[in-house]
Formats: sequence, structure tokens, C-alpha cells
Amino acid sequence: METWIVVRDQSTANGQELWTRFSSQFSAETRALVAIKDRRVAAAVSVLMAESHSTALDISNLSRRFNLSPSRFRHLFVEQTGIAPGQFLKQVRLANAKVLLETSFLSVKEIMHRVGYINVCHFTRDYCRAYHSPPSRYRTLFDPQTAGMVKK
Repeated sequence: METWIVVRDQSTANGQELWTRFSSQFSAETRALVAIKDRRVAAAVSVLMAESHSTALDISNLSRRFNLSPSRFRHLFVEQTGIAPGQFLKQVRLANAKVLLETSFLSVKEIMHRVGYINVCHFTRDYCRAYHSPPSRYRTLFDPQTAGMVKK
């Protein structure tokens, strides 16, 4: 079986940039998602990364795009990546939020909406679990004018 490399559709403007940012934000295990053998799962990873900001993104709708039942899609996704599609989506959203907290002047609520969260409590809880600090406290460590450099 051949190996598929995950890249976003080149018809979109910044497909490769998003993959580069994604791969630099996560652990080695998550970056191992690059070597996915099933082309449907590789395409699904690309869609999840490209549309991670969409609050309407639904795994059952995504599975239909690839002519799979939701349970079969989830099974293949976990088998190929080692992580459930919902968890993958959450990691992508939180990594994007972290980058925005480090480099932008946007409020936490604006960032929350940009990355696809609706509820501020869920966003804060997930962010704390992932980065061991609330987003507002994490932001105080960074000065957006210095492009992500840690304050001394």
C-alpha cells in the first residue's frame, strides 16, 4: 500500500503554510500523521485542518464526503492517525489559538470565534488542559509587537 502525504488542496491560497504551522506546533506523535496510508483519511485530515475554524464542521458530514459511514470513518481515522477526528480537530483549533494569542492583538473571545469555538467556557477549559494555563494568562507572557517573543 502506498503512503499519502497530507497537504492541503493547492487550489487554496495558503495550503502549505497551514500544514507547516500545524506540524511545528504539535508533538512528534501528532506530526507522525504525515504518513497516512489511506487517501480518504489523508484528505479528511486536510479538510479538518483547512476548515478547523468552521463551527459547523461535523464528523458525520465529513464522513459522507468520502462515502463512508461515520463509524467506519472514525475507525479508519483512528487506525491511521492514532487519534479520533474530534480530538484532532480540537488540537488544530487550540494550536491556531495559541499562535493568535502569541502574535495578535485580538481579544480572547475574538480568537475563540476565529478558531471555531462557540462557548468561552469550553474554549478556556480545553486551552487550560492543552497548555496548562488559561488563554488570558498565557497571552500576558507575549507581546504581539515583538512577534511572539517572550517578555522578560
